[in-house]
Amino acid sequence: MGSNKNSEWYFKNGKYVDPEYLGRLHGEQIKLLREINRVCEKNDINYTLGYGTLLGAVRHQGFIPWDDDMDLLISYGQLKKLIRCKDDFAEGYKLVIDTDFGDNCYCDMVVRLVMLNSRVRAEDDKRQKYYKGLRNHLQIDLFILSPWPRGLNRLIHKCYLLLLYTMASAWRWPKHRIRRRYSAIQKLGCHIVQPIGRCLGLKKIKALIHNEFERLSCLNTEDVAVINGYPVFMNQIIPRSAFSEIKSVPFEELMLPVPKDYDTVLKIIYGDYMKLPPEDKRVSKSVDPDAFQTW
Repeated sequence: MGSNKNSEWYFKNGKYVDPEYLGRLHGEQIKLLREINRVCEKNDINYTLGYGTLLGAVRHQGFIPWDDDMDLLISYGQLKKLIRCKDDFAEGYKLVIDTDFGDNCYCDMVVRLVMLNSRVRAEDDKRQKYYKGLRNHLQIDLFILSPWPRGLNRLIHKCYLLLLYTMASAWRWPKHRIRRRYSAIQKLGCHIVQPIGRCLGLKKIKALIHNEFERLSCLNTEDVAVINGYPVFMNQIIPRSAFSEIKSVPFEELMLPVPKDYDTVLKIIYGDYMKLPPEDKRVSKSVDPDAFQTW
């Protein structure tokens, strides 16, 4: 391909990615968005676009050209309602929840809609086999947007969730139980907490996490935060008022819901969100272009 690439080419694992591949990828991903939007409209379930998908809607009126994943924000109550409607999804789509991984395999607490007739990693990827193949599909992540207290109560809830997630991580794919990027303190914490989680049992830990989701969902607070994603999400405190009104905006050929005050949301998450990143930072992360396949 050579090294003289223009801004239509994007980096993946240190090499450029053909934009034609991203076009095919986005063409399949829009099917996932259309399907989840159909089921949510049918069952009066409220959600909004989130993170890079929200940024794409605002800045590009669709996918960020180099992005390869999709994120939605939903309250815990609405998420439970969606799970009750999981049989409404068309054939070839599956709403994957934590119980699908069983009591001896922990992925995370993010519900996902997946396209079953797709593959995003190599078929023999050991990590995907560990997770029963449920992570080896095109997917939409549903992040829980929860009321979030202030002051000492916020610290208590955050520490409690992090404790539960660390205990549960004892059931992750072995190479991901203690990651190289962790600080020395984080690694020490994992060595102490994960054996406790093993003793407590994954089923009990997940029940405690859901109980905490339920408690937080009942709070009447002025702030909200995502509580089932990366720990940094819990530090991205957003005024609840930013989500008080929802409107629909163009996203490719669809009209999808976003918070009316998306400017506040995106500034808190990304800062100057309308400024494009440098070319070498336009990185796709979730899908392996060499393994991507639909059928």
